[in-house]
Amino acid sequence: MISVRSFGRAIALAVMSSLAGAAMAASTIDPSVEPKGVLPPKTLQKLWDAYKTAKECFAHPTYAKGTPLKLGVLTEKQFRATEWKSPFTAFHGTKSCTTDAGSLQIPKPIAKVTLDERYGERQEDVDRVAVWFRRLTTYHHLTGDPIAATQLRQALLDWAKAKGLTKGIHVSWGAKPVDYQMMTAIMSMLSAAAEIAPSLSEDDRALIGPWLNDLVKQSAASYWKDRTDNKAYMRAYMALLWGITVGDDKAVQDAILTFKLGINDMRPDGSQPIDSQRGGMGINYNAASSSHLVMIAVALKSALGIDLFDYSVDGRSVHSAVDFIVRSLKEPAATNLLYAIPCPGGGDRWGALDKPNTHHHEEVAGALVAYANLFPERESSKYIRAEYAHAEIPDSEKNGGIAACLYATAGGDVTRPALEMPTPPPELPKPTFVVAAREEMAHRTGLSSEVNSLMVAEIAKAPKGEGRLKFNVVGTFGYTKGDENFREMRFILADSLKKEAVEVVKACGVEFEVWDDGNHVVLKLDKVGNNFVARNTDCLMKALPKELAYQAAFLFKNFRDIAIGMVATGDVDSIQHQGLRTFVNRVAIGEISVGS
Repeated sequence: MISVRSFGRAIALAVMSSLAGAAMAASTIDPSVEPKGVLPPKTLQKLWDAYKTAKECFAHPTYAKGTPLKLGVLTEKQFRATEWKSPFTAFHGTKSCTTDAGSLQIPKPIAKVTLDERYGERQEDVDRVAVWFRRLTTYHHLTGDPIAATQLRQALLDWAKAKGLTKGIHVSWGAKPVDYQMMTAIMSMLSAAAEIAPSLSEDDRALIGPWLNDLVKQSAASYWKDRTDNKAYMRAYMALLWGITVGDDKAVQDAILTFKLGINDMRPDGSQPIDSQRGGMGINYNAASSSHLVMIAVALKSALGIDLFDYSVDGRSVHSAVDFIVRSLKEPAATNLLYAIPCPGGGDRWGALDKPNTHHHEEVAGALVAYANLFPERESSKYIRAEYAHAEIPDSEKNGGIAACLYATAGGDVTRPALEMPTPPPELPKPTFVVAAREEMAHRTGLSSEVNSLMVAEIAKAPKGEGRLKFNVVGTFGYTKGDENFREMRFILADSLKKEAVEVVKACGVEFEVWDDGNHVVLKLDKVGNNFVARNTDCLMKALPKELAYQAAFLFKNFRDIAIGMVATGDVDSIQHQGLRTFVNRVAIGEISVGS
């Protein structure tokens, strides 16, 4: 058995030597080789102009078909014999990265997934696991904390033993590729393994290696209609991380060739010919594609000293791709309208042509900052550094964590307190409804007296269409010793109320919060000792539309189920507001009641 502290010290020593070791692995890689399948000029122009004649996205000939990447299969003996190397840099304490560890309770393995293949739908249980791996991976890279390393190692071992994600991860359409969300989960686990790779023992590698090898191999073998697809570039980045980590030079070489084809296929202004078409998500998907090319170049330069940033085709380079992303950040609507066309099945759900979705501002932030740190003199880098100078760079499912942290170019002081091994959750009653819940967004954090957090709960045995509940917990919290509790508290339903129902609900004495999308019902709770009692419930249940009445009733009657769900999964530890975290724990064990 290896101790927590010795494992942590081993990681620190091994990570410091990982770059030198990784450089040795590059001996059979030839970055000068040009890819096969480069499109002739006339065909390339047709690819660039496909959006001009297509009535909607993808409704045009395929000029550059998608093809699988063939990843090798290593044996248990090979995994034992070869030490792994981290592709990430060895700097702790970078100012580009601010995160906390989140829950330290290892998530239970999910062997079989039941996909909902409708566009944009997610498996919340898989998302929670992926976030757990990414968050703790990034935290370890920030701090080098040995407890973080120990929990990541044990989680990988647990998931490998249980053969996590080995069933149900492929979609049923096309060439049956691995589902996008499942790829992001595999990326998160791969990133965790890469982070602690140098300190994994022979036995660890023999168990984790074959399992992870198979998952990355399935992802690499996935392909889609067009090769210029964000998922195709993501799988190449995954194969690259794997190749650097385990010493598979062919996987590294394939990523280099994929990168070069990406530059060949890119328009002169740095836009992506397929993903920029995608309606209200055009600039978002474009940024996803380009950010993966950026990450391939960053990883190669940081880990192996291979510089693809200088690779250009008729003036097109990965710098062009970054310039176009920056353009889309500065002028999202105008930039989206350059190439976006209607995309009802793959982009219009969350945006419109002239009002595009701008989630890429957060999603690719880490990749952009990692790039800007390497090229601070470029104009786009100056904009990026200014744009994110005072913002917390978000975790990204596309990068397996916060790329600006994993590929930090400088370190700093680490002032975080040492983590402690988590205690097992207390014995809790079985909830009436099996609920998993998490905090999705914290508007107030730390020891603030004001609380405002967006929570998400998954409800089993709910009526059709009512299995997912979003609501804000809002109020004022007091930190008096021995009496840490809300002074006043309310729930705000995240679904807006239609205008015609507002006056009816107002008659019950209900208040509203007015947000961009309309009126949101405020559910006030009266404080009676330590307990919080719902107000005007009879009138409210009759006045609210059916779906909102169900949500309100669930919160009033079953908030303890939500608290128990958060404690049981360890998600309570991820709540960023200390007062709310204390409150949820107390509700779960029955010290405080809500809504009864």
